[in-house]
Amino acid sequence: MEKWAAYFSPATSDEELERIAASEDAIREAMEVENVFTQDEVAKRSYEKAEKFRRDQAAQLSYAEKRGEERGREKERADGIVKTVAMLKRLKLTKDAAIQEIIESYSLPHQEAAALVKSNW
Repeated sequence: MEKWAAYFSPATSDEELERIAASEDAIREAMEVENVFTQDEVAKRSYEKAEKFRRDQAAQLSYAEKRGEERGREKERADGIVKTVAMLKRLKLTKDAAIQEIIESYSLPHQEAAALVKSNW
């Protein structure tokens, strides 16, 4: 791990990098790949495009996962409200009392709570 840290450190001299590469095959390979990319602009641009594409896809996947989780929570909450309205109706509360209970339980504005109670009563 120390050798890799030295490899990535800008403070490591070229001579020290050569010694590290001589003792560590993986670091030597990394240095060779790095040399190819720094010398070949076409390969470098191709690599950078591929990395950008990979990062963009990872970001899109992350966004889709978060959005899916949000939708799941929204659906779960909506289902909970519908079940609560049904329970309040079975308990023979008035619609006004049910609306007030939905407002308090779910922190909804009066108009939204009233619409939910009306549509699920």
